[in-house]
Amino acid sequence: MSNKSENAMVNLTIDGQNVQIESGATIIVAAEKLGIKIPTMCYLKKLSTTGACRVCLVEVEGVAAPITACNTVATEGIVVTTQSELLGRMRKDMIRLMLVNHPLDCPVCDAAGECDLQDICFDHHVLDQPFSAEDVAMPKVTDWPLIENVPSRCILCEKCVKVGHELTGIGDFCVTERGDKAYIGRTGGSEVDPYIEGNAVAVCPVGAMISKPFKHSARCWTLDKVPSIGFAGGSLEQVDLNVKENKLFRITSKDGVTINDGLLSFATLTSADLEARW
Repeated sequence: MSNKSENAMVNLTIDGQNVQIESGATIIVAAEKLGIKIPTMCYLKKLSTTGACRVCLVEVEGVAAPITACNTVATEGIVVTTQSELLGRMRKDMIRLMLVNHPLDCPVCDAAGECDLQDICFDHHVLDQPFSAEDVAMPKVTDWPLIENVPSRCILCEKCVKVGHELTGIGDFCVTERGDKAYIGRTGGSEVDPYIEGNAVAVCPVGAMISKPFKHSARCWTLDKVPSIGFAGGSLEQVDLNVKENKLFRITSKDGVTINDGLLSFATLTSADLEARW
C-alpha cells in the first residue's frame, strides 16, 4: 500500500485563473498565490483558521451556498468565484453584524488608522445599519498589566487566543460565554503574562486589545517606523521603532516578512514599555 506523496499538488480555478497548490492548502492560500485578495477579519497565516468572521465567503461551482475560503481545503478541479453580487451583499451583512453595537469611538481609539474593521467598511462601502440588537457587551478590563481590553470593540476573531495557544505557548486568553455574550477572558492564574499580552495587541484587528503604555500617546499616522534589529533577551528580531521627534513610542514587527514573523519577545515588549514611560 503506497503512501500519499507529501508534496502532492491539486489544480483549481479562481476567477478564471488556473492555479496549482499543495494538497491540504485552503482556497484563500490558493487565491493569495494568484495575487487575489479575499477580504477577511479573522484569518492570519501564522495561526490556525477560525472561520469566525464569515467575510471570506466565496462561491464554488456545484456547491449550493457560499463557503468560507479561509478554512475550506481546495480540492482537485474546483472552480471558485471570489467576486459576485451575492457575495458582495453577504459580506456587507457580515460586516454590518460586527458593527451592530460597535462603539462609535474611532476618533479616540488607538487602533484608528490601522484598524482592519475601518478598512473593510471603507472597501465595501458599508454606509448603513439595518440591524439592531441588545447591547450585552462586558465592561472594559483595566486591571491587566499592559493591556486594556475593550469587549465592546471585539469581533471575536480569536487571534489573541490563538497566538498564545499556538505560538507563545502561554495560552492565557480564552473565549468566555456564548453567542452575543461571548467575550475574551482568561483561563486563570494570578497575572496575565506580558509576553502574550503584547502579542495579543499586535494581532488584534480592531481596538479591543489596547497597549496601556501607548494609549492616547500618539496617532499611528504621525509616527515614523524605523527598521531595526532587536537583541533583547538573546533573541534576534526584526522590528520597527515607532518614533516621533526622537522619542520612541512603541515597537512593532511585521507578519510574513520578518524572521520572527511579527512576534515580539517579552524583553522587547518590556523595553518598549519602559521607553514609553520616559
